[in-house]
Amino acid sequence: MGLFTLNDPKNPFRPRLRSFLHSLRFKLLISHTALAIAPLVLASLVFYLFLIDEVQRKVSDSTLDKLSAASGIIDQKVRHVLGFVDGFMSEEDVNKILSRQFTGYIYKDVNIVSAALAKSSDSGQLIRSITLATRTGHIYRNGTYSGLDMDSIMRAVLYTSSRGSSSHSNIRWLGVGKSSSMMLPGEPVLRLAGIIRKFTDFSDLGILYLEISSKELYDFSSLAGNGRKIFLADQNGLVLAASDASYSSKNLADFGFDMSRLSGGSGYFRKKIDGEKMLISCFSSSLTGWKVIEYRTVASLLPETTYFTGFFLVFVALLTIFVGVLSLVISSRISRPIVKLSELMRCVEGGDLDVSIRVEGKDEIRHLSESFNSMVSQLRELIARIYEQEKAKKKAEFEVLQAQINPHFLYNTLGNIQWMAIIHKLPSIADMTSSLIKLLKLSLASPNPMIELEKEVDMLVQYVHILNVRYNNSIDFIHTIGEGLESSMVPRLILQPLVENAIVHGMENSHDQGRIELICEKEGDDLILLLRDSGSGMSEEKLSGLLGAGETQSGHRGIGLRNVNERIRLYYGEKYGLGLHSEYGEGTTITVRIPIQISSGEG
Repeated sequence: MGLFTLNDPKNPFRPRLRSFLHSLRFKLLISHTALAIAPLVLASLVFYLFLIDEVQRKVSDSTLDKLSAASGIIDQKVRHVLGFVDGFMSEEDVNKILSRQFTGYIYKDVNIVSAALAKSSDSGQLIRSITLATRTGHIYRNGTYSGLDMDSIMRAVLYTSSRGSSSHSNIRWLGVGKSSSMMLPGEPVLRLAGIIRKFTDFSDLGILYLEISSKELYDFSSLAGNGRKIFLADQNGLVLAASDASYSSKNLADFGFDMSRLSGGSGYFRKKIDGEKMLISCFSSSLTGWKVIEYRTVASLLPETTYFTGFFLVFVALLTIFVGVLSLVISSRISRPIVKLSELMRCVEGGDLDVSIRVEGKDEIRHLSESFNSMVSQLRELIARIYEQEKAKKKAEFEVLQAQINPHFLYNTLGNIQWMAIIHKLPSIADMTSSLIKLLKLSLASPNPMIELEKEVDMLVQYVHILNVRYNNSIDFIHTIGEGLESSMVPRLILQPLVENAIVHGMENSHDQGRIELICEKEGDDLILLLRDSGSGMSEEKLSGLLGAGETQSGHRGIGLRNVNERIRLYYGEKYGLGLHSEYGEGTTITVRIPIQISSGEG
């Protein structure tokens, strides 16, 4: 046996698979599995997101503690530098020397200034270089330097300084640059200038220029690694120091940082930079306003994320299999009686009524099973009843066939009576017998309950002729059939009871010539048969009782107007039937309304 794919028409399992996919059991399986898995997956996803958020919060809190400690160390070192600058600018001897107008260097002055510069006592080599530049053009240095343009620096500092301010606001941070020391040329340094003013009138005497080692300020490389980078930036976002020296003197805005998010105090936030989610933590110094910033990838927060994701997927897969099997069992138990009902219903459709289903449980399926068993039982009884009715119908048809012999015998007997009347010269009896023969032939010629209007009127003519023999030709019958209505089909014998009613109720006790007029006309899609007599008319009470009458005045059981009316309504509906109108002394009018049905020429 070869291999088959699911879409292969020759696959013998394809019909069974298609049947299963369209079955109630499969739908229950999918719905149960989805309803069970969805909340669990959603809960797991919420837990996973909560876990990530909690890890981010704890990592950020820990990071802020580290950044706070680093900022404290930086503030301590900055205070040392600022203390040296404030102390130097407060030296009275130095201020007197710089306040004098002199053109050359004086040995004693140089020693005093040099001694003051040497008081920095920077054992950690935080201050790489110190330079004193005066308005008179004198330069005092602590160390050897090259490439330092003090004139430009002094002009820039003094140009932006505020006149008349106290010595506490005389310090200017000049940003990041490269060291001018010949010992460490090109090293990244923070530049600082203090404006020296005369004690008496606060006029500018010069500037004290310092270069501070970024590396010795704080070793940010100790905090970096594992996807993390550390920055020390000023209020404008200028990088003063960083774990990666290539970032020094650059601006954080160039890396995609939102400076407005960094304008506040300490805290952390998430932001996507270069398409990668980053966690950014920031701690601001209350002394300098500088910010120690760390940013790291969110993926680096959980090194086990891949493992956890894999575990989560395996858990969901196993959970899906478990719930699927459980749902399959449950759905099978629910759908089994319904499937059994479906199979038994197909048996019933095939004609097998000797089936029933075992009733179990107390739910709706039990009621459905009971209804099925009841339906099958009723079908068996109905079929048996219809079978008995058909037997009775066949028996009646056979009896009708047998009874057809009697009309022929009656025709022959009436024919003999007619010839005997002719022989004995009794023309009225002969005519009456002839009319009766025609009337019987028209009424018994076909078992069809419908007859053409023309034949129904002809039968009525023969009936009136027989009555005229009885009433000495006192009945004048006139009929008119509208064009094209001769072949309209009407119920058999609906006009004869109407004429009988007109004669019995309106003309029987009259000695005058009576007139009966029949008008057959079309009104829309309806056939109107208008029968009008010239009798004495009837009262409202007598008229209202006619449709309910079952007997004629003579006491003989007749067809009755009610019979005609009910037959018409059974054939055509409630909107059709008889209408009566009579005025005492003026005659009676009966209106028959039925739909037009033209004969097909058969029967």
